[in-house]
Amino acid sequence: MFVPMPVLILVAAIVCLLAWLAFGLRGRDRDLLGPPRTRIIQLRIVQPRVMPPQPTILPPDLAAEARALLAAGQKIAAIKLVRDRTGLGLKQAKDAVEALH
Repeated sequence: MFVPMPVLILVAAIVCLLAWLAFGLRGRDRDLLGPPRTRIIQLRIVQPRVMPPQPTILPPDLAAEARALLAAGQKIAAIKLVRDRTGLGLKQAKDAVEALH
């Protein structure tokens, strides 16, 4: 059986190419024989910029009532009063009452 020399050279080149693809990429992420590798992606967590809280300015009549309650030792009642009249949250009302000291 006679096989022309260019065909043998072409077959040998293809075998070499396939061997190089199979064994030459060992240990890399494009490895054809090894198990598939997962890539580890590092995420950088960026903290949002938080603006410093602005002091709440209470109306003068409400501030006077809250100061009177504070003088009587009723801090919780003063905070409730500020929350009811202004609609502020608990932390904001507490900060506003503490700013009256």
